[in-house]
Amino acid sequence: MGTAEEIGTAECKELLASRNLGVIAYTEHALPAIRTVNYVVDGDEVLIRTTADSIFARAVANATVALNVHVVDVDQRSGWSVTAVGRARLLPAEQSQALSGKLGTWAPEDSGQVLHLRLQKLTGRRMRAGAAQLAPDQELLLA
Repeated sequence: MGTAEEIGTAECKELLASRNLGVIAYTEHALPAIRTVNYVVDGDEVLIRTTADSIFARAVANATVALNVHVVDVDQRSGWSVTAVGRARLLPAEQSQALSGKLGTWAPEDSGQVLHLRLQKLTGRRMRAGAAQLAPDQELLLA
């Protein structure tokens, strides 16, 4: 039988930095919302490109959000999940322009506006191979 274990803050930061695509959870019109974003970790900050006048940018500006990144090997029934929580803010145009080169984009409508997320809380969880005894049609959840 495998194990599920908490991941320490330092390793959470390393795992977060090892990827560049995750999902951000936020509130839009008083309802929970999730959006896939590409990002880069820069010290104790996460930088995310977006479009300045988008509904997403307006919803996350000055709000507390959560960024989740995970890797799962379904065949081995193992993986990890890291969640970064912090206050998001849109950077001024000059700063966004200077930083946008650090960030690639997947969205053609992206204006190069940078969303800054200061890491306030990092949590993670690892599931080791064999920990789950699931039927083939069940999912491995790392929550």
